[in-house]
Amino acid sequence: MQKTLELFLLLIQIYQTIEAHPTGSSLQEMLEAWQGYQEACIRKMTEEPQPTGLVCNRTFDMYACWDDALPNTSAQVPCPWYLPWHQQVQDGFVFQKCGADGQWVVDASGLPWRDHSQCVGPDDDLPLQKRLWILEQFRWMYTVGYSLSLVSLLVALTLLAAFRKLRCMRNFIHMNLFLSHVLRAAAILLRDSLLWLHFPRGLQVDLSALPRDQ
Repeated sequence: MQKTLELFLLLIQIYQTIEAHPTGSSLQEMLEAWQGYQEACIRKMTEEPQPTGLVCNRTFDMYACWDDALPNTSAQVPCPWYLPWHQQVQDGFVFQKCGADGQWVVDASGLPWRDHSQCVGPDDDLPLQKRLWILEQFRWMYTVGYSLSLVSLLVALTLLAAFRKLRCMRNFIHMNLFLSHVLRAAAILLRDSLLWLHFPRGLQVDLSALPRDQ
């Protein structure tokens, strides 16, 4: 899910850059380029011989294609060529650290550490990791809020329906209002659950089908 969030934020950044600086490239063309980069990376990882010693495994982290790296080293790869602003950063590199245990180093938030500062777009003034953290915190905040609202509204509906003395026209109006908010909160929570379950698979299958206005 973390990789999908990161890719989603990358797509938002690229979309905003395309809108602000039209270069003849559409979002669909960029997505097709990303998919081509992914396929080339997977083909490269499959064809190259497997290492014999301890290494950080080759991987595609939804942003760049990484070769095997020796422990206690810093790996670097050129900025991905699918970026619409690649001509401006074609001499730059992305960096990742391979730990002593043969695992890619992660940061304090548990996400893979990566320095892609040499590959950022012209309008990117906030690091991708920071935006990813903000998005994740915001998602948790509104999920907790809607959950508490759903529980409290269900309790209120139960009380209004259980006690006959509370049954009057004014309370019936309130019950209908509460019910509409219950349905709205339930729909949002259900939508998010389905999104996080199926969005990663959909991205890997056909990125070019993503609507331009979403």
